[in-house]
Amino acid sequence: MLSLSDFQVDRQIFEARFPQNFLFWDRAGQLWTYASRKLPDVNLVNVDPNHTQFETGNFQFFAEPSVVRVVSKDNEPFSEFEKMATIFFEMVVEFLDIELFDRVALRTVWAKQYDSTLQTAESFRELGLLSEPAGESFGIKTPPIGLDVKVTWEDERMGATLGCRAEKRKVDPKIPWDFRSQIHLKAAPPERYFLVLDIDYFTTAKVQRDQMDAREWIGSSYRFVKKAVGKEIFK
Repeated sequence: MLSLSDFQVDRQIFEARFPQNFLFWDRAGQLWTYASRKLPDVNLVNVDPNHTQFETGNFQFFAEPSVVRVVSKDNEPFSEFEKMATIFFEMVVEFLDIELFDRVALRTVWAKQYDSTLQTAESFRELGLLSEPAGESFGIKTPPIGLDVKVTWEDERMGATLGCRAEKRKVDPKIPWDFRSQIHLKAAPPERYFLVLDIDYFTTAKVQRDQMDAREWIGSSYRFVKKAVGKEIFK
């Protein structure tokens, strides 16, 4: 029987959207200087009047005239994600003097690896999220393997989108460049098979700046989502 503990965090995203902020066009370059003081070992990826991007380690930071976003990859500890997301969010909010948010969201993607597409599909079916037509389909007798379901709930305050899919990825072999010429790699990158849970938890009502404590909101939302996933999926 599957449980959330069988999965690893694959990606985490914190995002806040706000009304178009014209100060961003004037301060995009200054934002880099500000970020380099606030974030350890940060590197500049892109800076222009519509899109600024920084990165450090497994973290990516994005700022645009109407959105701020922080992304972590590769099972980064949640406490570190919470800290880095809070630093960047508060930095951009202060820098652009943002007073109102149209949408605040925490998206968490969990993944479990399998040895084959068939194993992934079998685990997907165990969750009971999707009803499949019985018998042959399109002249094919074997059951479907490309399984994907998405459901969204919303009320006047909050919303959540649950996605679950069987996913195939190509992974490049991590071989030092000085050995590649010796082994003459010609084969395609190996494929890996995953069952993916993708949960986006977000506000539907506008949020005032003085109502938004980023660290507290991120932490409480993550704990709530983990509990809800256990209740709604792993019954």
